[in-house]
Amino acid sequence: MDTTSPLVSIVIPAYNIEAYLPRCLDSLLAQTFEDFEAIVVNDCSPDGLSAIAHRYALRDTRVRVIDKPVNQGTMAARRTGVEAARGTFLVFCDGDDTMPPKAIEQMLQLMDGETDMLLCGVRILWPNGHISYRPRLKAPLEPGLDAMYGAFVRQRITWYLCAGMFRRSLFDDRLQVFVGQSINEDYMILLQLLQRSCRVRFGNIYVYDYIRTEDSATYGRQTLKKLDMELKANQWCYDFLCSRSIRIDDATWQYIRRVYKCIRRGFTRQQVLGSGLVDQTIFNVPNMMRYAGLSYVLKYYFWTIVRGMQPPSRRPS
Repeated sequence: MDTTSPLVSIVIPAYNIEAYLPRCLDSLLAQTFEDFEAIVVNDCSPDGLSAIAHRYALRDTRVRVIDKPVNQGTMAARRTGVEAARGTFLVFCDGDDTMPPKAIEQMLQLMDGETDMLLCGVRILWPNGHISYRPRLKAPLEPGLDAMYGAFVRQRITWYLCAGMFRRSLFDDRLQVFVGQSINEDYMILLQLLQRSCRVRFGNIYVYDYIRTEDSATYGRQTLKKLDMELKANQWCYDFLCSRSIRIDDATWQYIRRVYKCIRRGFTRQQVLGSGLVDQTIFNVPNMMRYAGLSYVLKYYFWTIVRGMQPPSRRPS
């Protein structure tokens, strides 16, 4: 095996996850396909993560470690890893998750000469032992970029960056990256990649184990910093879709849905709408009725009441 020019590069952004990094790297080193490099990007983590990563690098030459001097968030850490990658194909794996043993092998079998992006399914492992699945495709797709964006926005196709494989050449021109962004960065990257290529294939296999923990960026403790990242990403995605003449109903639907999810996850209506980051000409009852339907309006007001009744000690800080 030529370790200087691997076929696959696996980019692993890592921050404050020293307890979880070993299981991640163990799952990668146990892959049935072996011609890869695993690039751990230590995003200036204050814990013992760097020492753990370097120990793995000493044990297995396929592991490389990049220690960033400044913390810049998951999105920027991924770009650092992409720029250092030497493989023909890219795979992304968060440092607190794992991949099934045959994941890389199975994805390579589906990457033919006409495919730039392969998107597959995810298994979500919950703390209570429950396992749920996110399928890759819920219905046949119409041809064309506009239809692809519509299916992506409405989640008819998976949007997990880590549940796929990509040609390295897709990243030759830098993607727009926001320093500090660690929430919804998958969505922001995939929207840009779809603009670069419609040669997308969908694999009806599960290639990624998303392990939910109390520390996970999206589903851990909710903070106002997370709210800020969530809403800024939401606005960016809306502007991106509208600027490319994507169907306005798809762009508006995703905007409404993501603002609603902030309230569903634990923020109060006052925190969300009072943040100054929500365009209330988009997020209003007439638009919710038109683009999302009555059920969303009812759910929105239900959670608005629930969050308003929470004692202060349970609200995000």
